[in-house]
Amino acid sequence: MPISLQYMSLNGGRKLEYPDETPESGGELTSSTHTWLRNQIPNPGGVKPLCPLKFPFSYCFTFKQRWNSRGIKENYITGQHVSLPKLEKQMSVQLPEDDMMKYITKEIPSYPNPVEFGVSEVAHVTNKKGFKGILASEEFNPPDSGYSWWDLKMNKKEIKSAMENYIERNFPNMAKAEKKAFLEKFTTSPLFKLQESRYGNYRFTFPLTDLMQWYKEQNCGGEDPVLRVYETITYKQEIVYTVLIHSPEDNERFGEYPLLEASEWVRYEDGKIIWKAQAICETHWYQLSESGEVQSLNTYQFYVWDQVSLVFHLPKPKALEIPRVRLIEALVACEISDKDLSRLKGPNNKRKMLDANSGYPIHHGSKKVKKELKEEEKEEMEEIDQKDEDEAKSFCTTDHSTILNDHI
Repeated sequence: MPISLQYMSLNGGRKLEYPDETPESGGELTSSTHTWLRNQIPNPGGVKPLCPLKFPFSYCFTFKQRWNSRGIKENYITGQHVSLPKLEKQMSVQLPEDDMMKYITKEIPSYPNPVEFGVSEVAHVTNKKGFKGILASEEFNPPDSGYSWWDLKMNKKEIKSAMENYIERNFPNMAKAEKKAFLEKFTTSPLFKLQESRYGNYRFTFPLTDLMQWYKEQNCGGEDPVLRVYETITYKQEIVYTVLIHSPEDNERFGEYPLLEASEWVRYEDGKIIWKAQAICETHWYQLSESGEVQSLNTYQFYVWDQVSLVFHLPKPKALEIPRVRLIEALVACEISDKDLSRLKGPNNKRKMLDANSGYPIHHGSKKVKKELKEEEKEEMEEIDQKDEDEAKSFCTTDHSTILNDHI
C-alpha cells in the first residue's frame, strides 16, 4: 500500500505573484491561469486516500483534493503524469461523483490520439495589475509561494507540423485537401485558440530556451536546471500535467519527484517541450475513420482536454529578472474568451470593460499596447530627468555648511 501524502504540495496555499492582483487589494482578478487557478488551500477531511487492490500496482495512485482561491475543487496526483484511461478507472472508484466523471467516461468516436507536439514557447497571462507589477519590477517574483507558473504557447507552424506528422505515421496516403480539413476540425480545445485567453488579456510569451537560460544564470549558478514530474491536476473538463523546474542545489529537497524522463507524456528536448496530447478537441464534431476519413457526427459531444504547465521554483529572494524592453517585446493583448474565468467585474460587454479598466483597449491590438507603453516609459524618463535637474539646482542654491558639520 503506497504512502498517501495527503497535503504535500509544492505550492500549497501559494500566493499570487503580485499582491495587487488579489481581491483583498482591490483587484477582482487574480493573476492568471498560473496563479489563482492553482492557489491551493488545504482541504482537511476532503481527501479520500484510496488505492484499490484490484488495479495493478504499477499504476496505483491516489487522488488528493484541495480548493483554489476561486473556491474551485482540484483533484491532483503527486509525482505522476497519469494517462486518461488510468484517470478514468481510478476516478470511477475513488471519486465516482466528481464533475469530470460525466465527461471522461463518455464513449467518444475515434479522433487523433495521441498527437505529439514540439513546443518552443511558453506564456504567462495576467491582468492589468499583474502586468504593471511585472513591468515595474522587471521580474517575475512570486512573493510568498515561491513558484512561477507558465503554460505552453503553441503557434500555427507547430500545430501544423504535429498534425502532419500524425497523418504521415497513420495515414500516409491521405490526400492534401483531406489533410487541411483534418487539421482544422480536430484542434478545437481552448489551447488551440491562439488569440484568446480565459484568464486575462495581458500575455507575456518567451522562447523556452531564453527562459531556461535566464533561470540557469540567475538561479542555478550556471548549472542546467532540473526538470521533474510534479502533478496531474484535474478540473471539470481540463487535465493539467505540471513540470517542476528547480536548481540542482535543491535535488535533495525535491528528490521524491521523479525526473521528467519518467513521464510518458512530457519530455524536454532540444529547447522544446515535447508533449503527447491525448485530448485535443474538448468539443467533438467529427470522427476519424480507420482509413483516415473525417466524418461529421450527428451531434457534438463534450469531452475532456489536456495541457502542460511549467512550474519554476523561485524561493525568496530569487526572481526571474527580464529587461523591460524584452517584456514589452513579449507582450500581446489577447482576447478574453467566451468562457471568462478571470472574475473581472464591470460592464457585461467585455470590450467596454477592458477599455474602461485596462487603459489598453483590446481591439487596438498588441502594437497599440506596445506603442503606448513606450510613450509611457519615455514620459517617465523625462519626469525622472526633470526631477534630477530640479534637485541639482536646489542643491546648488542651498547652504550645505550645516549638513557638512553634522557629518564631521
